[in-house]
Parts: sequence; structure tokens; C-alpha cells
Amino acid sequence: MNKIVGLLVAILISGGVLSAEIDTVVFLKSSPFFTDFLKRKAPIAALHASPNKLINPQHPTLRDKGYQIFKTDSNAFIHIASGGLLYQLENPNDSILAFKRIDDTENFNYNVSAFLFTNKQEIYNIGGYGFWKSSGTLRKYNFKDAEWDADPINEEIHIPFVNDLCWFNPSTEKLFIPYQQIINYGIAKKNDETEIDKRVYNLI
Repeated sequence: MNKIVGLLVAILISGGVLSAEIDTVVFLKSSPFFTDFLKRKAPIAALHASPNKLINPQHPTLRDKGYQIFKTDSNAFIHIASGGLLYQLENPNDSILAFKRIDDTENFNYNVSAFLFTNKQEIYNIGGYGFWKSSGTLRKYNFKDAEWDADPINEEIHIPFVNDLCWFNPSTEKLFIPYQQIINYGIAKKNDETEIDKRVYNLI
């Protein structure tokens, strides 16, 4: 019995029990770079970070995920890649920056390599790969219900898997997509499973 109690205490101390829950807060050490980042009034496009480079989540799934740090006109956020987890900065003037989770989603790996962008105070992502096929869905974060909602568009555009090739122009409010990369491993094809459409698209 004492061994079991000791084991439970060791797990609690090490944080093993907490790792079963999605982190409600993630922390990032401030630096001159982030001080300048937060002072800027204009939106800043998503900066990509590899797993465990700047934040150190407790949940094992989050530890394996990259993430994006970005800024709207007035707020800074961290978005966990390949899912819907979204964290908003709470204490911009502290040496340890705390980002509190604001979404209510649980899904992972349905939008791998989706392109994330902002327009004024709104947050969007489009496309990505999941469940053996690519998608052209445009998603908008709903601050009221803390979910990502599909935002209807006239045509579904499958963005390139290398999403850094896409660009959102905040002045014209247009999203430029250099070509389509359509993936569907559920359909047998004679050649490559990836279909490339070389036309350039822009979404308004």
C-alpha cells in the first residue's frame, strides 16, 4: 500500500496527472524581440515555431505540435498547429508571458498545414490536410461560442501544403493562393495522388 501511495505522490509531483488535461495556460519567456512585437500597433502575421522551442506545454500531444504566434490590432495569440487550440496573451508587461486558452475545441490533425491569417480583429485559417485528404474550408474563430466556424466561400480552394506560399493583403483584404494542391488518398489514381492546379487564386 505504501508503495502505491508513494507512486501516486511521485506522479502528482512530476505533473503526470495534469498532463492528461489540455493546458489552460501556456507560458513564454519575454525578450527584447517580444517586447517590440507587442508594442507594434499593426497586425503581425503568424510566426511559426517548432515544438518545445518557446513554450513547454504539459500535455503530451501539445508537446509534439508546432505553433504559431501572431497579433491582431490589439491582442497577441498562440495557435497550436494542426488543431483549433487558441491562447490569448493576458499579461503583456510581465517577464513571463501567460497565454490563456480561449477556445473550446478538442480536435487535432484535421487541418495540418492550414494557413492562418487575421483581418482586423478576426482570426481565420483555411485548408489543410486531414483524414487522408486536403480541404479548402475557410474557418473563422467565433469569440462568442469559442469555436471555429466554417465561413462560406464561393469556391473551395485547396491551398499548397507549403502554406507559406499563401499571402493575405490586409490593405485590400484579399488572400492570394499561388496554386491548388488537391490530395485525396481515398481515390485510386494512375499517377501521383497529388493533383496540382497551377492557376493563381485570390479570395476576397
